[in-house]
Amino acid sequence: METINKPTITNQTEFKVLNHYYKIVDYEVNKWAEDCSLFKNEEEKIHSQNQHLNKFASRLYPNANLNELLPISKLIMVLFLADDRADRLQGAERVGSWKNMLSEFEFGLVRENVFCWDSLLSDFSMINHSSNIASIALAGKNICEMVRNFIKAGIWESENLLESSPPLPADYLKKLKHSSGAEIAIHYLTFIQSNKIDPATLYSPELKQLRKTLLLLICLSNDLASFRKEENTGDFHNLVLLYEIHFKLTRIESIAKVTEKLKLLKEDYLSLQNQLINNPGICIEKKNSICDSFNNLLLGCEIWAKEDTGRYE
Repeated sequence: METINKPTITNQTEFKVLNHYYKIVDYEVNKWAEDCSLFKNEEEKIHSQNQHLNKFASRLYPNANLNELLPISKLIMVLFLADDRADRLQGAERVGSWKNMLSEFEFGLVRENVFCWDSLLSDFSMINHSSNIASIALAGKNICEMVRNFIKAGIWESENLLESSPPLPADYLKKLKHSSGAEIAIHYLTFIQSNKIDPATLYSPELKQLRKTLLLLICLSNDLASFRKEENTGDFHNLVLLYEIHFKLTRIESIAKVTEKLKLLKEDYLSLQNQLINNPGICIEKKNSICDSFNNLLLGCEIWAKEDTGRYE
């Protein structure tokens, strides 16, 4: 096996948006995956590395420190692997795979090639020790709930495929925040102390519409990037494909419809950011930090999808 030298911190002059701990995180996450026998086989390991899954979090959270970025990167790798493993299965076997994963999540089963959910999620309580636990409970949001919803969305999608029943676009959009992992990606912002975004702030009435718009921007941008991949694997869970199926649109018309929806969302997003900046009830430092964090998330998703990964080809 090739020996990998542990990297050091590098600057990011050659990158657009990339956390300067990326190379260290990439090394540590790959070592962790090897040590806990995460990959089923060498093919899955090579496929994961070729898709640059460890670079995703470093694009989205360029200001995270090493202790924050490591557990985020580990969980992101596991969520991607969960999707990929399901994609290789068909019919009832695919449904069963997601249901087994839910059991493993709920009961904390530990064996080779099974995701160690308890260990993964406990890392977040350690990096988020300074957050107000009461505010997390008040917001009704936590990372465990979101991962559970991600797995349940996988079950929902696999059952739709088993029954050859494409969901209506409106129903698909309701589930998309869970199935895409975008809800989790946005929630991660609360674990990065320099963002100055605690859960109570992220889920406050003042940020509700901006947060929902950001979530849709991430999801629909991803749908535009990935519809060919879904089509090639026989998966209709993509807004471009669902518009074709239910509205009898051509491919060009469907792409144009999603593109127009994205354009309007971007306009709403900028308008909502302006409203936030002009809100006198929030200090200017926090407002700027929120806008910067949201913008980094959007830009990081775009760069990773277009320049880093071959996942959607």
